Amino acid sequence: RQIVTCSTPVTGLLGDPVEPTFVYTISYRNAGDAEATNVEITDVLPSGLLFVTGDGSPTVSGATVTWDLGTLSVGEQGSLSFHVYPTGPGVYTNSATMSASEVEDSVSNSVTTSVGGIELWKYALTPEVENCGGTTATYMITLKNQLGSVTATGVRVTDNLPNGFASVS
Repeated sequence: RQIVTCSTPVTGLLGDPVEPTFVYTISYRNAGDAEATNVEITDVLPSGLLFVTGDGSPTVSGATVTWDLGTLSVGEQGSLSFHVYPTGPGVYTNSATMSASEVEDSVSNSVTTSVGGIELWKYALTPEVENCGGTTATYMITLKNQLGSVTATGVRVTDNLPNGFASVS
């Protein structure tokens, strides 16, 4: 099981979309004793994941991403990485399948990824004040874990107060 977290601050210019993507890597190898021809890797992305970009010039049709590897020699191996964009929080199970002309049954593997984050809201509870001298302003900060089933750890909230304000509690 893999948990995706944001490990560095995300910044952007005003109006720029911030799109959190993550990477899947598919490793492959010809473990047989003969050359494999017409080798193809297919990954049908689960609902909620959109293909962004990937290694090796895959063919993309809707949610299906396909790599034509051609012929693999005995022992030949490699990997293909690609970025996906989650359209919302959730738990996604993604599967990739490898097939070749000489093999009757395709080989498949799956991985489950949890995608979510922390939503933060800051609400002013004090009406607008014209003279700030000695007036107390109250606001509330609310956090929501988008993945209720996965515990968020190491969460820290910092509120930088504007000039003229001081924390009283």
